[in-house]
Amino acid sequence: MRDKLTIQAIKQGFRARSYFKIKEIDQKFKIFQKNDLVLDLGCWPGGWIIYALSKIGPSGFVTGIDLRAIDPLPESNYKFIKGDITNPNLIKKLRYFNIIISDLSPKTTGIRDLDQLKSFQLSQQALNIAKKHLKNNGQLLVKTFQSEDTIHLLKELKKYFNKIRTIKPSSSKKRSKEVYVLASEFRDKINTKS
Repeated sequence: MRDKLTIQAIKQGFRARSYFKIKEIDQKFKIFQKNDLVLDLGCWPGGWIIYALSKIGPSGFVTGIDLRAIDPLPESNYKFIKGDITNPNLIKKLRYFNIIISDLSPKTTGIRDLDQLKSFQLSQQALNIAKKHLKNNGQLLVKTFQSEDTIHLLKELKKYFNKIRTIKPSSSKKRSKEVYVLASEFRDKINTKS
């Protein structure tokens, strides 16, 4: 059964309730700027692309990657790639980005520890992509399921970013263990003191 926010998002043409999550995060932290180059990992069904396009203007560009194809959008300044983010041949063809956003979720099994581990692995992959394709001072916004592994993710992020924030949007489902980590001010050299 669809919840109220999902129905509202679809009625307004935003495709999914996740639109409200990215909007809430951006309104608080101003992560998007005009002319940004954005990479959206796990972009299906396209809600985050729609929001990013509304913020970066016609001179910015969004590249989205997912295993599932998104329905086309009217804007011309985006590109969708159907593929697996763990495929090194796909990833090495990417350009550099000002911001990488990841709403990746594993196919959940109902086994909490396994689902949390899979989510951690996806967030690690998002970080690995950021290390290779994020511009200096860029940002990474990544979803993860809260677990003991979250501490390890935060420690790893601190090696590469100056600012780390953990966010639980009000538009997330109450029972959900998901949180978003916003890592800002990317450094292309590791801070050995971390």
